[in-house]
Amino acid sequence: MKQWTEQAGYPMINVVKVNDEFIISQERCLMDTPDKIIDSSRWYVGITYTTESSKNFEDLTLATWCKPTMDNCILSAPQDPGWFIFNIQSAGFYRVNYDTDNWSLLIRQLKETPEKIHVLNRAQLIDDSFFLARADQLHYSFPLRISSYLKIEDDVLPWYSVIHGYSYLIERMRRNDTEYSDLRECVSNLAGIIYKKTEDKVVKENNTDHVILTSWNAFSVWACELNNEMCIQSVFDYYTKWQNGEKIPSDIRDAAFCVGVHITNKTSTWEQMLNLYKTTRSPSEKQSAQTAMACTEDDMLLSRYLNYIFEGEDGPIRKQDYNDVFTAVSSTPKGLEVLIDFLVQNLDRITKKLTDGNNTAIFIYSICASKAALDSEITKIKNLKDDPKTPENLRKEFNESYKQVDNNLYWFNKYHEIVNQNTGCSQGYTTTDEPQKTSTQKTQSTTEIIIETSTEPTIRETTLSERTDTSESIYTETSDTTWSERIDTTTHVYTDTTIGDPTKSTHTESTTEHSPGDTTSSEHKDTTTHIYPETESAETTVTKYTEHYFKQTLLVIPRGSRADEVKACIKASYLWPFIEQLSLNKNMRVYLGGDVTAGKLSELLLKIGNGDFPELTGKLVITKDLGLVVTTLQELIVQIYPDISDIKNKSMDSLCERAILTPKNNRAAVINEILLKSFKETDMEYKSIDMVLKSDDTVHYPVEFLNALNPPGFPAHRLVLKVGTPIMLLQNLHPPKLCNGCAQGESTFIPLLSLNYPLKFKRLQFPIKVSCAMTINKSQGQSLKIAEFT
Repeated sequence: MKQWTEQAGYPMINVVKVNDEFIISQERCLMDTPDKIIDSSRWYVGITYTTESSKNFEDLTLATWCKPTMDNCILSAPQDPGWFIFNIQSAGFYRVNYDTDNWSLLIRQLKETPEKIHVLNRAQLIDDSFFLARADQLHYSFPLRISSYLKIEDDVLPWYSVIHGYSYLIERMRRNDTEYSDLRECVSNLAGIIYKKTEDKVVKENNTDHVILTSWNAFSVWACELNNEMCIQSVFDYYTKWQNGEKIPSDIRDAAFCVGVHITNKTSTWEQMLNLYKTTRSPSEKQSAQTAMACTEDDMLLSRYLNYIFEGEDGPIRKQDYNDVFTAVSSTPKGLEVLIDFLVQNLDRITKKLTDGNNTAIFIYSICASKAALDSEITKIKNLKDDPKTPENLRKEFNESYKQVDNNLYWFNKYHEIVNQNTGCSQGYTTTDEPQKTSTQKTQSTTEIIIETSTEPTIRETTLSERTDTSESIYTETSDTTWSERIDTTTHVYTDTTIGDPTKSTHTESTTEHSPGDTTSSEHKDTTTHIYPETESAETTVTKYTEHYFKQTLLVIPRGSRADEVKACIKASYLWPFIEQLSLNKNMRVYLGGDVTAGKLSELLLKIGNGDFPELTGKLVITKDLGLVVTTLQELIVQIYPDISDIKNKSMDSLCERAILTPKNNRAAVINEILLKSFKETDMEYKSIDMVLKSDDTVHYPVEFLNALNPPGFPAHRLVLKVGTPIMLLQNLHPPKLCNGCAQGESTFIPLLSLNYPLKFKRLQFPIKVSCAMTINKSQGQSLKIAEFT
């Protein structure tokens, strides 16, 4: 594990079939930049694979281990395997590159019958190929040819893989108007295909699957950003309905608001969105309005939007939304131009008037540097970093961010012609531009020639021709592009019934366990109802059952004041007058189990919650019936874990039925650390691998910073364990047995998991934490015989 926990980066394996053997080598994945480093890092890599002849995508048994001490790993290859795929279901944390023959065989399979390859590996092939091309490990014709098969892809997952790769190409190709327009047009048509498929599933087939609904949102934003005519027309109809007071599905709202602001391009429309942003209580609707205001082409309105940050708490834009506003404005060429001018003209004002002005300026500059493509844009940000009037500390940070400009120019000069010739938008590309094979590629094989033509390249493609024994290739295919994605983690359960009278429709929605008392989550449920009963009568009954225990979890508003918390309470919601409260009156666990003691404790806890328990000068009077009172933390530990130093010989059942409960995670961590030090066993240390989700952010978020982060629900970067230590799962591994919060005394294998934090980075670590002490929240559902509160 040392290589994985202490070594930066992750591996790429190169696989070549020579005669009856697979020859596997590995190297570190690195982008192709002017100052690309040579890195000899290697890892322990578990190898899985399947072939065209077997197509066994379910067996994840390791075929071998590639060790850091090996230059090459060699595996016996079956006779006539056809194509081969390594890293089955993308279960390993590494990328895979093949020789050109195997890539071509895989492309042929994808274009003929893609379902023969597991959907996770279809997504993997797209993601890996785009990365490898950007790293100069694979010719750009391959990812563009692979992605063209998506015209016949019905699963949404591979489409997500292609969006990020094409968004980078679209941004870079802005330096050439003709190539940029051609690429956008081709990708726009491709995006329209998946938009139409997902819209039909939602609207025509009434598909309420969560993945389909969120995909409809993501692909509508993507297609409309690319000015796909079908998407624009369809989405603008939704915007018109919203303008007329009709309710529209929340999953189309992002695209509808943006298209409405963009097409009308009126100050009145923009101000309507601003008013919605200021007044709505729905976080998702607020986010939609916030993004939509950046969709205008009016530079005066965009400048006005940015200048709101100087109004502080009296202004309409919340401080926590500043960075989101900058990012949204930079998402269009017009917005990027306005943002660069805003930074240049207001740098002194930003640094002096805003409380976190320096970091705000650095953030804006980093966005501009990563997206700048035109000479006019590059000149402005270069002059700003070189200006003697710019503070020295900012110039240092600006210079660091400006390296991204050099990297992007390097990429454009090296690849833009190749990309343009392989998107299907231009003709006459031959393999004379193709990079020479590296030493890892099969040198004896004959280059495969594929000639592909299509009379309607943006809609469908003719059947792939047979392999021929020539040395020239002509590619005329389409490709894909940019991305804007939002993830909705809401769970929807719907039951539509019509009883008796066919003119009446009843809609029942059941939701469970979202933040108790939170009006925003309740209203979000109200705005994300994706089933709209269509009846001839206007009489429709909508019943919503929401499970809440208001005393269980405190309401928390990030960075919010007490007024924000009161405003977010469900009693402040417009829904509250329509809510009928139903209470549970019988403790079924006590009733069925016959545990009288548990019943008494339950009654005492309810009295405390209801304010009926005896108080003395504002404090609760703890009686013997409620528990034993201790005065020190050490005494508390001794009461729960007597003679804990010899933990290896303690019974698992005994450890699992007791715990120290605290209100906060940091307090639980302190107690767990104290207990861990008292155990006699040897420390076992496991460090995570942390990395940013976007390679462009590597400069701004060093590994040391990521290691220091400890988000809720994430395992720690440095995980210290000892034999016999009670642990708790932080992720669902095998429900219902191995679930988040599970602390059972059983033997099981726990894998390393790659955990994505919603905003910035991902962490490769065992999804566990020590559970001698845990939060009261995490203890819900646990069966504890002995528990102490601190």
